Amino acid sequence: MVKNRILILIVFCLALITAYSSTGLTGQVTSGTSEYAVETDSIYAADVFSSEWECASGLECEGTCNSRPFQIMSDEEASTQSYEYTFTAPQADRYTCTVTLRTSYFSDGESSEVTDVYINDELIGNTQDECCPEVCGLPSPTWLFAVPKGSGRVYLGWRMVSWFPDGGYNVYRSASSGGPYSKLNANPVTDSTNYIDNSAVNGNTYHYVVRLVGPDGTESGNSNEAAVTATTVNNMVYRELKNVFPENDYGGMMFARPGDVTGDGLTDYIVTGYPYFTSQGGPETVKVYLDDGSLAWEIENGFCLGEPGVPGCDYERYTWLPWIAWDLDNDGEGEIMGFRSEGGNRYFTVKDGATGGTEKEMPYSYMLDRAGLVIGYLDGKNPYVITQEGVYPSSSCVLRAYDRDLNLVWKNSRPGGSTCVNTFHYGGGHGLTVADIDEDGKDEIFYGALLADDDGSTIWEKELRHPDGTSPRDIRPDIPGLEILYSSCDYCYPWGLKLFDKDGNLIWERRDDTRHAHTGFIADVRGDYPGKEIFVHYKNSSAGMSEKYLYSAYGKVIMTGFNILLKPVRWEGDGYEEVLVHDRFLQHFGESGGNNFDQILALDGPPLIAADVIGDYREEIIARSSSGGYYSLKIYTNTNLNTRKEASPWEDRRYAEHVNQISYWDGD
Repeated sequence: MVKNRILILIVFCLALITAYSSTGLTGQVTSGTSEYAVETDSIYAADVFSSEWECASGLECEGTCNSRPFQIMSDEEASTQSYEYTFTAPQADRYTCTVTLRTSYFSDGESSEVTDVYINDELIGNTQDECCPEVCGLPSPTWLFAVPKGSGRVYLGWRMVSWFPDGGYNVYRSASSGGPYSKLNANPVTDSTNYIDNSAVNGNTYHYVVRLVGPDGTESGNSNEAAVTATTVNNMVYRELKNVFPENDYGGMMFARPGDVTGDGLTDYIVTGYPYFTSQGGPETVKVYLDDGSLAWEIENGFCLGEPGVPGCDYERYTWLPWIAWDLDNDGEGEIMGFRSEGGNRYFTVKDGATGGTEKEMPYSYMLDRAGLVIGYLDGKNPYVITQEGVYPSSSCVLRAYDRDLNLVWKNSRPGGSTCVNTFHYGGGHGLTVADIDEDGKDEIFYGALLADDDGSTIWEKELRHPDGTSPRDIRPDIPGLEILYSSCDYCYPWGLKLFDKDGNLIWERRDDTRHAHTGFIADVRGDYPGKEIFVHYKNSSAGMSEKYLYSAYGKVIMTGFNILLKPVRWEGDGYEEVLVHDRFLQHFGESGGNNFDQILALDGPPLIAADVIGDYREEIIARSSSGGYYSLKIYTNTNLNTRKEASPWEDRRYAEHVNQISYWDGD
């Protein structure tokens, strides 16, 4: 008998499709990746493989629940491996079943056995039949939080379970952590994913959980527990990260990005700060805070933001370098990655998000004066690290793509040159942007005037010299696909704004008597104009000009001469977006349209980012505040009841990619 070990992975049964046919579940299963290669020439292959199940190492295999195919794989030594299956359903939610199988080698032949079966991280048994999705039951809600709303009231918000968009929710409360809980609502909450407890007593501490209610009235398990002390104050600050950086040293140069680094389903935060042009000087500091506000870890980087000669710096540069959080290895826990310097040597590093330990690192000796970083799904399935070297036309511009193990996949490079000569030299931009422009399921990369395909080849280069911003968005409702807005700098003609369709055809352009379309955003802020509006901040340093324009999706000037608009925010959840104005005020245009602003909220300090980090699909605002000589970060949330129910925007990968992009332009 041929001695080889056979690893048999048996996929899910069809039972959940029947049990929950009313919920719209599809009967499709997707396996996780494997380091083993399929032995398609095995004598067993003809019996157990259909064509769609023959996949190479590292690729997903798909099939239907009732076909019960096998994957035959072998290895030279007995081993234990975990395989993750995802039972897919509409709106990208999922059950996850992880099966641990051991391949053993015996003198009388081969064998295999299932050792552990986990569903949604819970150990449920050790037989393959227990991996049927039906044993999962209803999935529990997540992202529950609670804040006092004043006068004996507590606001609660949670994320919608996308598998059951029509499902209701029951809200429970206890005086003690872990229960026992008492139900607060007489009937399931069906029109939203928030609730106000009007029976709280000021000064008392309460512990809340939420359960999803199925079509037959059965309930899911508990959500995460949220604790709060009722007060007389309507508190719109969900969390405060205290004493992040000293005020005097850091001069306000701070950046923040959200991500889940522990795998608990809650949002953690990566914060970077620089002693910017101060007498003390000093290197960049990177800190990671957990959802509860505690500091997980921090490192001091060798890079400095400022002029040469800053004390304590291994490498000085003119602008910041990004650090982002992303789950590179698909284990549910985000890694933290960025550029660092030590002893004059430069690296690109990937760190364990929860501990700060180095997982992967590679030398990165390329120009880092103006570098960029973004994550893109170049094969439509796996995250790739994409870096940028060079910004302006006079410097070389290089785009590099690496796989999750930091192996170089491809490089797209262009030489630098003079900015105003007969031969065009197109520069990069301030940051990278990814989007699936050709709708093939794979991301393309915008790097200034260059659009690179998923394989690194050039799709187009526009005659723009140096675009400060590149924004692929669905701007025009009458044009299929995404449109691309370029805001161009004034090194050489042409400057201003240009809007192209997804095939690179010019739709419209504007200059409006100024030369430098510097910063801006794209968002639906006006209900009286179709499509999305475009805000741009023009600069003309030679003339001392600084002008602000708001355009319609069709290039029409809507208004000028207002305070600078910083960022769009999905604050109210009504289908339109509010705007952060003049450093610290959240405003929206009047309900009846027109050019008047109505103020909603005054922040304690300038905003760093707006993103959905807790509760329903509405976005929170992370803003800086000052107290006791330190900068802190406050996370503001909307505590008004929302009568709409939507999936979290994080279920669209494009939203996650956008939140982690660092550029001069913002947008939905």
